[in-house]
Amino acid sequence: MITILQRILSSLWAGSIWFSGLVAAPVLFNLLADNKYLAGQIAGTLFRANYYIGIVCGVILLIILLFTCHNRSLFKQLLFYVLVFMLALVAINLFGIHVALDNLRSGISMNSTNADPTFARLHAIAMGIHLSLCVLAAFLVSLNLPQKPSSSLAAR
Repeated sequence: MITILQRILSSLWAGSIWFSGLVAAPVLFNLLADNKYLAGQIAGTLFRANYYIGIVCGVILLIILLFTCHNRSLFKQLLFYVLVFMLALVAINLFGIHVALDNLRSGISMNSTNADPTFARLHAIAMGIHLSLCVLAAFLVSLNLPQKPSSSLAAR
């Protein structure tokens, strides 16, 4: 039962990361090409929701890992480090960079957000973090896949 929950949470988190960054945001900016400010507002809201999903899924996955480690050390589990790193990146983006971007956006007119070098730098960092989360999400899902039974060669 727990492994099924782990797989569902991992898939939900990874899917939300991939969808928001690789599908939703590009589609938004393509459809709203004449109003990038609005596209940015909507994308920011989507990313914020995505990061809250990540915090919930990540914390539950860490709790499950804590209770299912049994005799193995928690700190010897690759999954533990992937989860902690992903949660740290989510926290940096959600509580640091997105807050700073929102503050900058509130003080800038609708047409000049791209002209501000601080905004552009923070936006690039946020994009880099999200890209890192996309890669880590693939590791997260693969670490929660069922283990293959030993091959027939090993049985001989």
